[in-house]
Amino acid sequence: MTHKKQLGTNRLIRPVVVLALVATLGVTTWQHSTSAITESSGATTEKQQLAQLQTRASSEIDRRIKSLTALTPLVAKLTNPKPMEQKSYHDAVTKEIKTLQQYGAAINGDATLAAATTDAQKLTPEYTAFMVLVPKTWLIVTADWQQVLAAKLTTYANKVQDRLSTASNAGKDTSAAQITLNDLRSHVSLAQGASDEVAKDVPQTQLGQYNANHAVLVTHYTKLNTAHSNLKVAFEDAKKLLDAVKKL
Repeated sequence: MTHKKQLGTNRLIRPVVVLALVATLGVTTWQHSTSAITESSGATTEKQQLAQLQTRASSEIDRRIKSLTALTPLVAKLTNPKPMEQKSYHDAVTKEIKTLQQYGAAINGDATLAAATTDAQKLTPEYTAFMVLVPKTWLIVTADWQQVLAAKLTTYANKVQDRLSTASNAGKDTSAAQITLNDLRSHVSLAQGASDEVAKDVPQTQLGQYNANHAVLVTHYTKLNTAHSNLKVAFEDAKKLLDAVKKL
């Protein structure tokens, strides 16, 4: 177990927060851009406007597909979900990619500005689904990563406990190390509780809930950050115990 691996959890949390913030701005930007293209008929010919819209739509679709594609290998590596749950996560990401590809093909195949505008406008409501799916999947991946780390720390703690018990039975003073070990277990337990809640609750979050309350996922970000803080403390305890056990 390395410090680098432990910090991996933090690297996953940051994209979730960034995606949540950028998503809201993305919808506004896309709506404004589509409107500007279709309303600037006096500045360019309809053929030029069509080309502009198709270029902008392709760029937007490619951006979304890139974000979704990045999730695919992470979902494949999930450790804790049941096979059917893991498949449902994978299918949700794959379905969204295919939907975006179909939109892109339709827009690029349109021969008139009116037809392309109609198809492009479908990207705005579709963005809401994208905005929910991507953060949800990142949250699930992060919770899984934390659960794996918590399990490794628990295994480590059990081995240390055996060493301390053996040393104590041999008459050695293990009181300080035992306090540190208890602290490690306590923080791992807190982290597991938070990560388990996220892993259980996030998949149940529906699009309608997000539409009614855009902050519905925020509480889960908070839980993962809390879990990360506890795992960080537990990892520091693990390093202290490594030194303590060497001295016994």
